[in-house]
Parts: sequence; C-alpha cells; structure tokens
Amino acid sequence: MPYLITGIPKDPKHPLPIRKDIDDWYLEQTSAGSNRIQLTLFVEALTVIQNRPLNDQLSYFRLAGIHGAPWTEWDGVPGGQKDSKGNPTGFCVHNNYTFPTWHRVYVTLYEVRLSLIRPHVILDLLFDKCQSTTKYGLLENYNADVWADGGQNWLRANLALNEHPWYQNLDGWDSVPTLQDMTFRLLTTGGLNWGEFSSTRYDDKKEETQPKNNEQAPKNWMNLEAIHNNVHVRFMFSRPGRHDLKLWGAGHMSSVPVAAYDPIFWLHHWLTAIWQTVNSGSWFNDDKSKVSKDDDLRPFHRFCEKTRKVVFFRSDDVKDWRSLNYDYAITKDASRIRKEISDLYGQRTKEVYKDFGEEDYILSIRYALGGKPFQINIFFGDVDGKDFYDARSQNFVGSVFNFSGSLEDSNCDKCAQQEQEGVLSVSQLPARLAVHYYKKQNKGEVPTPRYVVVNSQGKVSVPW
Repeated sequence: MPYLITGIPKDPKHPLPIRKDIDDWYLEQTSAGSNRIQLTLFVEALTVIQNRPLNDQLSYFRLAGIHGAPWTEWDGVPGGQKDSKGNPTGFCVHNNYTFPTWHRVYVTLYEVRLSLIRPHVILDLLFDKCQSTTKYGLLENYNADVWADGGQNWLRANLALNEHPWYQNLDGWDSVPTLQDMTFRLLTTGGLNWGEFSSTRYDDKKEETQPKNNEQAPKNWMNLEAIHNNVHVRFMFSRPGRHDLKLWGAGHMSSVPVAAYDPIFWLHHWLTAIWQTVNSGSWFNDDKSKVSKDDDLRPFHRFCEKTRKVVFFRSDDVKDWRSLNYDYAITKDASRIRKEISDLYGQRTKEVYKDFGEEDYILSIRYALGGKPFQINIFFGDVDGKDFYDARSQNFVGSVFNFSGSLEDSNCDKCAQQEQEGVLSVSQLPARLAVHYYKKQNKGEVPTPRYVVVNSQGKVSVPW
C-alpha cells in the first residue's frame, strides 16, 4: 500500500499551522519563562525516527535516502533509471524547473512524519544511563567565544549569512556579497518567469554573444536554486582544524548524496512561497518550464479524488502550499509582503548602498564541470597564486557553488542525463560594493573579473 502524503493533520476549528523562522522559534522556546514543550517534542520525535530500523521506509535513514544515497527504492518506486551497472539511482531534482515543487513535497513528508510521532509514549527518560560530557574536555587552542555558545558560527557561514560588519566603513571593506543581498534581489526583481526564478538550469542551444559596451548582462540569472546551493555549501561545515579553515564543503550539506542526513537540510526551503505571493501569475509560464509542469514528482504518492486512484504528485498539486496544511507568517497577508521582504532582507542592503547612486553591477556566471562539486572564486584585479580561497583573500568578490555529485562517484541519473544534453547552469553575484571599492582604489578604473575554480580539498581545477 503506497504511503499517501496529505500534509500534517489539521484541526478544522483552528487556522493553518505556521512554519516559523527557526531563529524566532528557537528564541521563543528558550526565552525566560518558556516551557520548551515544542522544542523538547521536536528533538524527541527526531530521535525516534532516527532510531527506526533501516528497513522502515519512514525511518530517518530511508527518508533522507530519497534525496540520494543509498540509491534505493522508496514506497515501492524504483530509484529512477538504472545506471550502467544495473543499480537504481536517486530521485532528487536539481538544475530542473521542478526543483522547488519536488522539494516542497519532500519537506512535507518529513514534517508529517515528525508530527505523527508520540515521543512521550515511546521514549524512556533513563537519566541513570546518561554519560557526563566532561570526559570530552574543552577544545584546545580555540578562544572561548568559539565554543561557549554551543553554536556553529564559522567564518564562511558568518560572512554569507550575517549582517555586514563593515558597512559603515568601506575603506576597510572585504567584498563579500551576502545571501541576504542575493535573496532581496531575487524577491524584488520584476518580470521573472517561473523558469528564470526556479532553477540554475540553462539549456538555450543558441550561442549568446558577450554584452557590448552599454548593454546589460542577462538579468534573469539570479535564481532560487543558486541561492539554495550557496546555503548548502556555506552554511554547514564540520569543525576544521586551524590550518584547514580555507577548505569548504566538509559537511554533509555540501554533498548531494548525503545532504538530507543532516537535519538542517529540512529547514531552508521557504523562499518559493514568498516569491509566489509576490508573483502570483508566474507558474510554469514560459516555454522552457511548462514542458516540466506535468512531470511526476517521484516517488511521492497522493490520492486523486477525481479518479479515485493513487497517483504521483505533480507540480500543480502543490501550487498552493496551503493545501499541505501549513503557511508562513510572511505570506499570510499579501498586501504587506513587499514591506516585510524589505524589512527582512532589504533594510541593511539599502543602508549599505545609499551613497552609491543608481549605478549597479552584477556578475553573471554560466558554468558546468562534469558534475563534480566545485566553487568558482571571483576576484577583481590580480589573483594571489597562494591565496585564492575565501573572503579574506586579496581582491576577493564572491563565490558561486554548484551543488552536484561526481558522475563517477554517485548514481545520479539526472546528473548524467544533463551532462549528455549539454545543460549548463547559471547564477549571479551582486558586485556593486566590489566595483565601488575597486574604482575608489584604482582611480575610477572599471575592474575585469578573474576567477579560480577550486574543489572541496582546496585544489585548483581551472585557474584563469
């Protein structure tokens, strides 16, 4: 019997449950006077499904495995096509126009599974079996502020996600375009169709010429999936040693086959609902994306009331996320959403840019490299041959990450298919601050971008 995904159970007498911002929710649960009930139940429910046996398709292991490894069937659906050795392949959808809708159902499945757990019935509170954490000691050679708050607050995560610490002093500026800036641009750029918004995919067979002197570069290459990829690679790192801080992608989140095994995976898919609220008429509304609208979102099943049959989800089934019994605070009132986007993502960006006038700069990047994971580090001016890794490197502008698995090391049939079809990926980086600073230091000269392609072990693949 297929497992039918319906969304979390909803009490008809109450409004839709709100998926809260994780920061707001955690502060709410841990503030003075809070009883921490939701936080406690969440952790206990997660523990329950993580302890389920591997042959239970609703265990954490099997749910996470839908996204990639171990490349097995789920809910009776074989893992996609067979590879050259006859092994099944994974289901995850990337560099495709159904990227947002497939993940919408996937996250809902996880949410439903957690909501149906009754941990207080299953878990024994055996405090006598607890072991003291003091046997691990304290970290050596780290300042107290690294470990005292118990959080993962590493260099690249801070640079990518936090407010600019330098915005009032551009003379001391390290040029780091943040995800905040990228997100604000994506949500406020008008005229995007679904294909431009939803995916890094670029499969235009026509050869494009480089923009001439006063022509604009493609403005439609800032997309949801590019931001998502940066979150995957920047946000989750294992704890590096002091001499390895420049290495990126050491954690599960940076690897497609195992990304979903990290619980943070399930907490960063919400921008599509915001964009849909602002762009309500844009739904698979271009020639490229509309051919994917009726693709089956395998392996996820639902019951079709019209045909009275069990069928696969399709994108139209989840166009309205509220049909899955949840909402977001920011999407509840469409008349206020533009202001809330500005307050959440744009306020500090506007403060940084207020003295720059209307002149803006965007770097547009088109890329592919055989499916292997890599980052493209972009610089203005000379590239230091020994220091080309991150935001502390001289003349650094920003990075573009692909979120892919090696074709040799993974069973991703979609990755192999896209390589055979010659599909490329596209992204954009805000470069307004970087250009401003470079011109200030170089008598008004407009910079020429340079780049270095680096893998997760810090090895250079393609210097330029």
